[in-house]
Amino acid sequence: MKKGREGVQVRILVDFSAPVFQLKPAYAQLLAGAGVQVRYYNTGAIYRLVSIQHRSHRKLLIVDGETVITGGRNVGNDYFDLSDHYNFLDSDLEVTGPIVKTVRDSFDVYWNSRLASEPAPDSRPNQEAAQFVAEHASDAVILEKLRAAGEAYRLSHKAHECRDIRFVTDFPNQGEASRNVFNAIVQELERAKREAVVESPYFVIKKGGYAVLEDLHKRGIEVRVLTNSLQSTDADYAVAALYPWLGSLANTGLTLSAYGGKPLPAQSSNLGGGQPRWGVHSKRGVIDGDTTILGTYNVDPRSANLNSELILICRGQPELAAEVLASIAAREAMSRRVIERGRVIDRGALIGDSPLSQRFRFLIEMPIANLFDFLL
Repeated sequence: MKKGREGVQVRILVDFSAPVFQLKPAYAQLLAGAGVQVRYYNTGAIYRLVSIQHRSHRKLLIVDGETVITGGRNVGNDYFDLSDHYNFLDSDLEVTGPIVKTVRDSFDVYWNSRLASEPAPDSRPNQEAAQFVAEHASDAVILEKLRAAGEAYRLSHKAHECRDIRFVTDFPNQGEASRNVFNAIVQELERAKREAVVESPYFVIKKGGYAVLEDLHKRGIEVRVLTNSLQSTDADYAVAALYPWLGSLANTGLTLSAYGGKPLPAQSSNLGGGQPRWGVHSKRGVIDGDTTILGTYNVDPRSANLNSELILICRGQPELAAEVLASIAAREAMSRRVIERGRVIDRGALIGDSPLSQRFRFLIEMPIANLFDFLL
């Protein structure tokens, strides 16, 4: 709203998915008063059980058509270390250069698509919304903490030049013809000669995914995966869909680790206070130590079949790949091995030290999650 009042064109395209939607028309109306444009993506009626499942899972911040930040991070307290109950460990890429125009064009495609719509006008006063968008003294404190954390990170990391960069996005529609990201990832894995290291918060493999893993195994490619345990996840049902299939996954020869739910040694939980649980939320991978893939794609059926996703692929850049691998390794150090090179060694690692109430939900959800895993 501050930038909108300064005359900067601000456009927000927000997914309308019922479980996560928060930016209600009353808020959008107050934003509009400051010059901020809001559109909703896929406002289909809830009774349309299939089409309502389609959502834009893309995450983009594009500034002046010159810089783009993208990755797994949504805009919410849990994604900026500000929650006192649960925080995500995420990762992003900040990119400049000619590729930004391509990314910006994809935003316009979604903004102008038939699935994007203006919020319905709401003339009723909404005190909750008005209070939320009002400036508070605590806002400046939080912003300063975030700014300091961001500056410290920027000073400790260097920029990398990627001469072979590719941006891949799904299109704003349902159906296989609109899905590009899964195919692009498979193509990159087909190029693998030695290893593939993957981090995904949710790891639910179906027929197509098993075919990819089995092909990698036959070619002698070492596959290492990091995902969440029941203790570290925000989605019990995803772990419930994974647990019964550990034996089948082991047959593909991979190594699987489950995050433990504690903060990283270098991670501060002081921004939000309390003693929150932590879970991994990055969607990234490194192939052969020189190709980095990072974006919004989870290794699950929803990302493959239902969501609109995006990824950036940087080939031939071992320094960036090494930085990403080091970050994944730091998280693996806070994890437990479930499968070691094709052998299930610790099923309990996937459960972790989760409380009894969570384990109870997990057991109830397991048959349901495996019946409806195509929606996960």
